[in-house]
Amino acid sequence: MKKSQKLALFAIILSMIILGCTTKKNPVSTSGNTGPQPHSITIRDTADFGNFYSYEDTTKNYANNAILTLGQYTVNGEPIESRVLLRYASLPDTVPDIIQDATITMLVENNQNDYVVDDFQLFQIAQYWKENEVTWTVSDSLEWAAPGGDFSMEPVSFTSSIDEDTLSVSLDASVISNWIESDSLNFGLIFVTSQTDAFVEFASAESGHDHATELTFKYRSEAETEFSTFTLSATSDASINSSVPSESAFDNQLLLANLSPTSMVLNVALDQSVFPDSIITSIEDYNRMGIVRAELFLHFDDSQPSYSNSNYFFAQPYLIKTADPAIPISTDDIAPINSYVDTDTLNAGYFAIDITDIVDGVTSGQFENHGILIKPGYPGKDFSFSHFYGPDAEEGKRPYIKIIYIPPYNFNR
Repeated sequence: MKKSQKLALFAIILSMIILGCTTKKNPVSTSGNTGPQPHSITIRDTADFGNFYSYEDTTKNYANNAILTLGQYTVNGEPIESRVLLRYASLPDTVPDIIQDATITMLVENNQNDYVVDDFQLFQIAQYWKENEVTWTVSDSLEWAAPGGDFSMEPVSFTSSIDEDTLSVSLDASVISNWIESDSLNFGLIFVTSQTDAFVEFASAESGHDHATELTFKYRSEAETEFSTFTLSATSDASINSSVPSESAFDNQLLLANLSPTSMVLNVALDQSVFPDSIITSIEDYNRMGIVRAELFLHFDDSQPSYSNSNYFFAQPYLIKTADPAIPISTDDIAPINSYVDTDTLNAGYFAIDITDIVDGVTSGQFENHGILIKPGYPGKDFSFSHFYGPDAEEGKRPYIKIIYIPPYNFNR
């Protein structure tokens, strides 16, 4: 077959495929342009909302955290202290005769309330710890000798300097020599501060920034005249904090926080009665309608303190499937519905959370509705928190839910 004939045949086949795709109808939901059209409802009346509350959960390590937080800060009346741990393994196998200019550089990401960046103490950690498991109370699978870390009471001597957004900590050469000579006892350093109501966030080794948590020193033997330079980012780094979960819920409060990890619960009517009875005429219609989009809108309460280290806020919604669940709410009381961490800008004054799958799970009859649980997007990561107005707030500030839905198609028409 000639090339021109092949091209012509290909064009004919492609045209048939395109025409076939564009003339198909979807008999499940509509019949061409005559099928049911999307409708929208907004649930905002105070009467449609029940009790609401927040509660604190147990603090866990935020694995591979991109920031390291040092300082003390108050969240919802709870003063929380945060400390930074660094360890440098993979050092030279033998101790050089001469070591000098040993420096750790730390990149400052955020500074809250004018924290004095170089005002802290350094201590040698006395117990093994694991980066993604260490907390205020445990080093890995073992508890610390004392909460907050097991470390020598003798501070490490150092000098420091600040150059724009970089903290440089100069160590005595003996610190490095001891780490190399007693490698099995090299558990690193802990940063401890007494500053209150202020903190600094450093970039961690996982942040991807150059010079974050970087150790550099020069070394040579007695026989050498030229120095070599050794450079290494922290092989393990972490923040630990003193947050303690509350033993009871905060009634009539909507608070979302990464530290202490604080979740909130909203009870809202999603039954057939909230949909127009002229459109959803039966329980069969209610169960068979299609939920196109459902969003929960929460307004930030600017009259309350808050903090975020970015221009965005993060949350993850869940459907509670058990009546009156115990606090803290366990995974056994949460419906197995896919949910995702939602992101929204802080500048809009409200936070929109996608709850499409949650509403669909209720209207389809698959799950009972015992409330919507909203957990922080990154629990344990940082001091980010915010208060939201509840259903008892004045109109315009209350939470509301907007649902776009399509009534089921009546095949008998």
